[in-house]
Amino acid sequence: MKGRSTGPRVVIDGRMVGEVSHGISRYVRMIAKGLADLPRLDYEPLFLCAPGMSAYFSGFETKEMRTPFLDPKEMLSIPIELWKAKAKLYHSPSFSSLPTAPCPWIVTIHDLNHLTYGGQMERMYYETLLKSFAQRAKAVLTVSEFSKIEIERWDAKIHPEVIYNAVDPQFLKEGGAIEPTLERFGLSRDRYFLCLSNEKPHKNVSTLVRAFSTFRESSDDARGFKLVLTVKRFEGEPGIVSLAGLSDADSHSLLRGARALVFPSVYEGFGLPPVEAAVIGAPLIVSDIPAHREALRDLGPTEVRWVPPLSEDSWCTALKNSGSGRAVSRPTQVKIAERYSPFNLGRSIDRVYRRVLGLSS
Repeated sequence: MKGRSTGPRVVIDGRMVGEVSHGISRYVRMIAKGLADLPRLDYEPLFLCAPGMSAYFSGFETKEMRTPFLDPKEMLSIPIELWKAKAKLYHSPSFSSLPTAPCPWIVTIHDLNHLTYGGQMERMYYETLLKSFAQRAKAVLTVSEFSKIEIERWDAKIHPEVIYNAVDPQFLKEGGAIEPTLERFGLSRDRYFLCLSNEKPHKNVSTLVRAFSTFRESSDDARGFKLVLTVKRFEGEPGIVSLAGLSDADSHSLLRGARALVFPSVYEGFGLPPVEAAVIGAPLIVSDIPAHREALRDLGPTEVRWVPPLSEDSWCTALKNSGSGRAVSRPTQVKIAERYSPFNLGRSIDRVYRRVLGLSS
């Protein structure tokens, strides 16, 4: 455990962190990494975690919870745990919300995709529980200026602070040979496209799959390409390789060997995979949406291919033209890594915690 931390207890919900990463779990892991990088903390972080996941929290104290992330029982079990821990502050780093808590709280709202692309129950959750939880929070955080504007339009009483995501330092390492990974998945370097996404509607994977099918039929050479997806829905379709549950290490290797990362979302609050790909210099084919433009603003016009998200023809054309370069330059890689470092995330989170707790700067 980190022995340098003393003072009031700050409890951070990390129950979504598991062996397979997604955007919010990476955000929480990088909060832990960023706080661990700071020279001093005048409070004691305690991360709530799923059973067996303590190793992901940079040596900070953890409490394993039997209540899974977003299980309705969390509305009772988390307040009980906060009371037991004598917490002075609770941070919900996702839309997981409580009717009440025995201490002040802050919440991170990454985006509002569930209001447009979610089901009725998800919309009700946002409009009732999340909205009330955020209105009563001591601070509301979000991950982009785009999301800040969206949230303020949603509720004029909520004014989020923007604290950007961080890139896992593993993406800054050169890594070993990728050939064993490619061989394991039946892939050849520069002969596949990689889409690190999920099956939610706003991820728009179906448009990409249709465009890839058209691309693949355009020439004999194109027919040899594969599209690697981290979803199962399109498993078995010609040229599709489904690798759901891909580990971080395998994702990193596949990014290094891909013709390009393709990321077709119609909506994102931030969009972490394109940023991670940019840090290692991978070619990018990315949907032209506000959050991507903001997150990738350090890239020059020759370092990324922007595609209208719903245009199958444009995606097909981008795939056809992918062999003409546009990899991210080394100076741009460095700039992005500095902008989205865990240290910057940790320092910003620390500033909010200290302000809410009334601690000196």
